[in-house]
Amino acid sequence: MRRFSLLLGALALSASASVAAEVAEPTPVVHLGVVTDGEAPRTEPIADRFRQEVRDLLEGEFEVEETLAVADWTVPGVRSAVDRLLDDPAIDVVLAAGFMASDEVCRRDTLSKPVIAPYVLDASIQGCPLSKGTSGQTTLVYATYPPSFVSDIRIFHSIVPFERLGVVSPAPRGGTADVVPARLAEAGTAVGAEIVSVAAGTDAATTLEAIPSDVDAVYFTPLVRLDDEAIRELAAGLIERRIPAFSGFSTRDVELGMLATNSPDADLGRLARRTALNLQRILLGEPAGTLP
Repeated sequence: MRRFSLLLGALALSASASVAAEVAEPTPVVHLGVVTDGEAPRTEPIADRFRQEVRDLLEGEFEVEETLAVADWTVPGVRSAVDRLLDDPAIDVVLAAGFMASDEVCRRDTLSKPVIAPYVLDASIQGCPLSKGTSGQTTLVYATYPPSFVSDIRIFHSIVPFERLGVVSPAPRGGTADVVPARLAEAGTAVGAEIVSVAAGTDAATTLEAIPSDVDAVYFTPLVRLDDEAIRELAAGLIERRIPAFSGFSTRDVELGMLATNSPDADLGRLARRTALNLQRILLGEPAGTLP
Protein backbone atom coordinates (compact mmCIF):
# COMPACT_ATOMS: atom_id res chain seq x y z
CA MET A 1 0.00 0.00 0.00
CA ARG A 2 2.84 2.39 0.88
CA ARG A 3 4.55 1.67 -2.43
CA PHE A 4 1.23 2.26 -4.24
CA SER A 5 0.78 5.62 -2.46
CA LEU A 6 4.29 6.71 -3.42
CA LEU A 7 3.60 5.76 -7.03
CA LEU A 8 0.38 7.81 -7.03
CA GLY A 9 2.30 10.74 -5.53
CA ALA A 10 4.98 10.51 -8.20
CA LEU A 11 2.37 10.39 -10.95
CA ALA A 12 0.62 13.42 -9.45
CA LEU A 13 3.88 15.38 -9.34
CA SER A 14 4.65 14.39 -12.93
CA ALA A 15 1.21 15.49 -14.04
CA SER A 16 1.56 18.79 -12.18
CA ALA A 17 4.93 19.44 -13.83
CA SER A 18 3.42 18.72 -17.24
CA VAL A 19 0.54 21.10 -16.62
CA ALA A 20 2.96 23.78 -15.36
CA ALA A 21 5.06 23.37 -18.49
CA GLU A 22 1.97 23.71 -20.65
CA VAL A 23 0.79 26.90 -18.97
CA ALA A 24 4.26 28.50 -18.62
CA GLU A 25 4.36 31.94 -20.15
CA PRO A 26 6.09 32.17 -23.55
CA THR A 27 9.51 33.78 -23.81
CA PRO A 28 9.09 37.53 -24.49
CA VAL A 29 9.99 38.53 -28.04
CA VAL A 30 12.25 41.57 -28.46
CA HIS A 31 12.54 43.34 -31.81
CA LEU A 32 16.09 44.63 -32.25
CA GLY A 33 16.81 47.06 -35.06
CA VAL A 34 20.43 46.94 -36.27
CA VAL A 35 21.81 49.70 -38.49
CA THR A 36 25.19 49.30 -40.22
CA ASP A 37 27.20 51.88 -42.14
CA GLY A 38 27.24 49.71 -45.25
CA GLU A 39 28.42 46.38 -46.57
CA ALA A 40 32.07 45.58 -45.79
CA PRO A 41 34.03 42.34 -45.45
CA ARG A 42 36.01 43.67 -42.46
CA THR A 43 32.86 44.14 -40.38
CA GLU A 44 31.12 40.81 -41.05
CA PRO A 45 33.06 38.78 -38.41
CA ILE A 46 32.43 41.57 -35.88
CA ALA A 47 28.68 41.55 -36.57
CA ASP A 48 28.58 37.76 -36.20
CA ARG A 49 30.35 37.97 -32.84
CA PHE A 50 27.86 40.54 -31.57
CA ARG A 51 24.89 38.40 -32.62
CA GLN A 52 26.35 35.34 -30.90
CA GLU A 53 26.91 37.19 -27.62
CA VAL A 54 23.34 38.51 -27.66
CA ARG A 55 21.94 35.04 -28.33
CA ASP A 56 24.09 33.41 -25.65
CA LEU A 57 23.27 35.98 -22.96
CA LEU A 58 19.54 36.30 -23.59
CA GLU A 59 18.79 32.65 -24.34
CA GLY A 60 15.77 31.49 -22.32
CA GLU A 61 15.08 35.04 -21.12
CA PHE A 62 14.20 36.84 -24.34
CA GLU A 63 13.73 35.80 -27.94
CA VAL A 64 15.43 38.33 -30.20
CA GLU A 65 14.14 39.09 -33.67
CA GLU A 66 16.45 41.27 -35.76
CA THR A 67 15.61 43.87 -38.39
CA LEU A 68 18.66 44.97 -40.36
CA ALA A 69 19.06 48.37 -42.04
CA VAL A 70 22.20 48.58 -44.20
CA ALA A 71 23.27 52.12 -45.16
CA ASP A 72 25.43 53.17 -48.11
CA TRP A 73 28.52 54.65 -46.41
CA THR A 74 27.19 58.20 -46.71
CA VAL A 75 26.00 60.50 -43.93
CA PRO A 76 22.53 60.92 -45.50
CA GLY A 77 22.29 57.16 -46.02
CA VAL A 78 23.21 56.39 -42.41
CA ARG A 79 20.83 59.07 -41.16
CA SER A 80 17.99 57.64 -43.25
CA ALA A 81 18.66 54.09 -41.98
CA VAL A 82 18.64 55.31 -38.35
CA ASP A 83 15.40 57.23 -38.94
CA ARG A 84 13.78 54.15 -40.47
CA LEU A 85 14.40 52.04 -37.37
CA LEU A 86 13.53 54.78 -34.90
CA ASP A 87 10.25 55.44 -36.71
CA ASP A 88 9.29 51.75 -36.91
CA PRO A 89 6.81 51.07 -34.07
CA ALA A 90 7.69 47.38 -34.13
CA ILE A 91 11.33 48.02 -33.12
CA ASP A 92 12.01 48.01 -29.36
CA VAL A 93 15.75 48.80 -29.25
CA VAL A 94 18.20 50.06 -31.89
CA LEU A 95 21.85 48.92 -32.17
CA ALA A 96 24.03 51.39 -34.10
CA ALA A 97 26.48 48.76 -35.34
CA GLY A 98 28.92 51.01 -37.16
CA PHE A 99 31.27 53.95 -36.55
CA MET A 100 29.16 56.32 -38.66
CA ALA A 101 25.90 55.03 -37.19
CA SER A 102 27.20 55.40 -33.62
CA ASP A 103 28.39 58.91 -34.43
CA GLU A 104 24.99 59.79 -35.91
CA VAL A 105 22.90 58.69 -32.92
CA CYS A 106 25.26 60.29 -30.40
CA ARG A 107 24.85 63.70 -32.01
CA ARG A 108 21.04 63.67 -31.82
CA ASP A 109 19.37 65.69 -29.11
CA THR A 110 16.55 63.15 -28.71
CA LEU A 111 16.03 59.49 -29.55
CA SER A 112 12.52 58.06 -29.57
CA LYS A 113 13.58 54.66 -28.21
CA PRO A 114 16.61 53.06 -26.48
CA VAL A 115 19.74 53.08 -28.63
CA ILE A 116 23.08 51.30 -28.05
CA ALA A 117 26.11 52.77 -29.85
CA PRO A 118 29.20 50.57 -29.35
CA TYR A 119 31.52 52.35 -31.80
CA VAL A 120 32.35 55.80 -30.44
CA LEU A 121 36.04 56.43 -31.07
CA ASP A 122 36.51 59.60 -29.03
CA ALA A 123 33.52 61.04 -27.16
CA SER A 124 35.04 64.50 -26.71
CA ILE A 125 36.17 64.86 -30.31
CA GLN A 126 32.82 63.63 -31.63
CA GLY A 127 30.82 65.84 -29.30
CA CYS A 128 28.96 62.96 -27.61
CA PRO A 129 26.92 63.74 -24.48
CA LEU A 130 28.72 62.82 -21.27
CA SER A 131 27.51 63.24 -17.69
CA LYS A 132 29.21 61.51 -14.74
CA GLY A 133 30.33 58.54 -16.80
CA THR A 134 27.02 58.08 -18.64
CA SER A 135 25.45 59.68 -21.70
CA GLY A 136 22.99 61.50 -19.45
CA GLN A 137 20.52 61.18 -22.31
CA THR A 138 17.58 58.99 -21.29
CA THR A 139 17.58 56.66 -24.30
CA LEU A 140 21.29 56.47 -25.21
CA VAL A 141 24.19 54.33 -24.03
CA TYR A 142 27.48 54.16 -25.92
CA ALA A 143 30.88 52.54 -25.62
CA THR A 144 34.04 54.49 -26.26
CA TYR A 145 37.68 53.51 -26.44
CA PRO A 146 40.53 54.39 -24.04
CA PRO A 147 43.05 55.47 -26.73
CA SER A 148 41.68 58.91 -27.65
CA PHE A 149 42.62 60.92 -30.69
CA VAL A 150 44.59 63.38 -28.56
CA SER A 151 46.72 60.67 -26.95
CA ASP A 152 47.16 59.02 -30.36
CA ILE A 153 48.59 62.13 -31.97
CA ARG A 154 50.79 62.83 -28.95
CA ILE A 155 52.34 59.38 -29.32
CA PHE A 156 52.57 59.72 -33.11
CA HIS A 157 54.20 63.13 -32.75
CA SER A 158 56.77 61.70 -30.34
CA ILE A 159 57.72 59.19 -33.06
CA VAL A 160 57.47 61.55 -36.02
CA PRO A 161 57.62 65.30 -35.18
CA PHE A 162 55.15 66.38 -37.89
CA GLU A 163 53.92 69.94 -38.40
CA ARG A 164 50.98 69.17 -40.69
CA LEU A 165 48.90 66.05 -40.05
CA GLY A 166 46.29 64.66 -42.44
CA VAL A 167 43.39 62.93 -40.62
CA VAL A 168 41.58 60.51 -42.92
CA SER A 169 37.98 59.66 -42.01
CA PRO A 170 35.38 57.55 -43.86
CA ALA A 171 33.12 60.45 -44.84
CA PRO A 172 32.55 64.14 -44.24
CA ARG A 173 30.11 64.83 -41.43
CA GLY A 174 26.76 66.49 -41.85
CA GLY A 175 24.64 68.51 -39.45
CA THR A 176 26.92 69.84 -36.71
CA ALA A 177 29.98 69.37 -38.92
CA ASP A 178 31.71 72.38 -37.38
CA VAL A 179 32.15 70.60 -34.02
CA VAL A 180 34.73 68.05 -35.11
CA PRO A 181 37.10 70.32 -37.12
CA ALA A 182 37.23 72.73 -34.17
CA ARG A 183 38.14 69.97 -31.73
CA LEU A 184 40.62 68.43 -34.14
CA ALA A 185 42.30 71.82 -34.36
CA GLU A 186 42.50 71.96 -30.56
CA ALA A 187 44.11 68.51 -30.53
CA GLY A 188 46.66 69.67 -33.10
CA THR A 189 47.44 72.74 -31.04
CA ALA A 190 48.35 70.46 -28.12
CA VAL A 191 51.35 69.16 -30.10
CA GLY A 192 51.98 72.29 -32.16
CA ALA A 193 50.67 70.85 -35.43
CA GLU A 194 48.08 71.80 -38.02
CA ILE A 195 45.30 69.26 -38.62
CA VAL A 196 43.97 68.73 -42.14
CA SER A 197 40.70 66.76 -42.49
CA VAL A 198 40.63 64.32 -45.41
CA ALA A 199 37.58 62.37 -46.63
CA ALA A 200 38.49 58.79 -47.53
CA GLY A 201 37.59 57.52 -50.98
CA THR A 202 35.86 54.27 -51.85
CA ASP A 203 39.19 52.55 -52.56
CA ALA A 204 42.91 52.92 -51.91
CA ALA A 205 43.64 54.89 -55.09
CA THR A 206 41.04 57.60 -54.50
CA THR A 207 41.99 57.84 -50.82
CA LEU A 208 45.67 58.33 -51.70
CA GLU A 209 44.69 60.95 -54.24
CA ALA A 210 42.70 62.85 -51.60
CA ILE A 211 45.67 63.12 -49.22
CA PRO A 212 47.40 66.50 -49.74
CA SER A 213 51.00 66.34 -50.90
CA ASP A 214 52.13 68.84 -48.26
CA VAL A 215 51.22 66.82 -45.14
CA ASP A 216 54.09 65.45 -43.05
CA ALA A 217 52.16 62.46 -41.69
CA VAL A 218 48.76 60.77 -41.91
CA TYR A 219 46.41 59.48 -39.21
CA PHE A 220 43.76 56.97 -40.25
CA THR A 221 40.52 56.58 -38.33
CA PRO A 222 39.00 53.09 -38.82
CA LEU A 223 38.41 52.60 -42.56
CA VAL A 224 36.36 49.43 -42.22
CA ARG A 225 34.92 49.88 -45.71
CA LEU A 226 38.31 49.02 -47.18
CA ASP A 227 39.54 45.43 -47.11
CA ASP A 228 43.02 44.29 -46.09
CA GLU A 229 44.40 44.51 -49.63
CA ALA A 230 43.24 48.13 -49.93
CA ILE A 231 44.85 49.01 -46.58
CA ARG A 232 48.06 47.37 -47.77
CA GLU A 233 47.91 49.43 -50.97
CA LEU A 234 47.31 52.61 -48.96
CA ALA A 235 50.31 51.93 -46.74
CA ALA A 236 52.54 51.14 -49.72
CA GLY A 237 51.48 54.35 -51.49
CA LEU A 238 52.38 56.45 -48.46
CA ILE A 239 55.69 54.66 -48.00
CA GLU A 240 56.47 55.51 -51.61
CA ARG A 241 55.67 59.15 -50.86
CA ARG A 242 57.74 58.90 -47.65
CA ILE A 243 54.76 59.87 -45.49
CA PRO A 244 54.46 57.96 -42.18
CA ALA A 245 51.01 56.56 -41.33
CA PHE A 246 49.38 55.92 -37.94
CA SER A 247 46.38 53.62 -37.52
CA GLY A 248 43.59 54.49 -35.12
CA PHE A 249 42.10 51.02 -35.61
CA SER A 250 44.32 48.06 -34.72
CA THR A 251 47.69 46.35 -34.99
CA ARG A 252 46.38 44.59 -38.10
CA ASP A 253 46.91 47.83 -40.03
CA VAL A 254 50.53 47.91 -38.85
CA GLU A 255 50.97 44.36 -40.12
CA LEU A 256 49.66 45.62 -43.47
CA GLY A 257 52.29 48.37 -43.67
CA MET A 258 51.39 51.37 -41.51
CA LEU A 259 54.07 52.70 -39.19
CA ALA A 260 52.41 52.54 -35.78
CA THR A 261 49.23 52.38 -33.70
CA ASN A 262 48.13 53.04 -30.13
CA SER A 263 45.20 50.62 -30.42
CA PRO A 264 45.79 46.97 -29.60
CA ASP A 265 43.61 44.54 -31.49
CA ALA A 266 40.10 45.28 -30.32
CA ASP A 267 38.88 42.79 -27.76
CA LEU A 268 35.73 42.06 -29.69
CA GLY A 269 34.60 39.52 -27.12
CA ARG A 270 34.54 42.11 -24.34
CA LEU A 271 32.91 44.76 -26.51
CA ALA A 272 30.27 42.34 -27.79
CA ARG A 273 29.58 41.09 -24.27
CA ARG A 274 29.24 44.64 -22.91
CA THR A 275 26.81 45.45 -25.72
CA ALA A 276 24.76 42.33 -24.96
CA LEU A 277 24.75 43.19 -21.24
CA ASN A 278 23.58 46.72 -22.00
CA LEU A 279 20.77 45.30 -24.13
CA GLN A 280 19.78 42.93 -21.32
CA ARG A 281 19.73 45.73 -18.72
CA ILE A 282 17.59 47.91 -20.97
CA LEU A 283 15.15 45.05 -21.57
CA LEU A 284 14.93 44.50 -17.81
CA GLY A 285 13.87 48.11 -17.32
CA GLU A 286 17.00 50.21 -16.74
CA PRO A 287 17.08 53.52 -18.65
CA ALA A 288 19.85 53.49 -21.26
CA GLY A 289 21.10 56.90 -20.13
CA THR A 290 21.98 55.60 -16.66
CA LEU A 291 24.28 52.82 -17.91
CA PRO A 292 28.02 53.55 -17.73
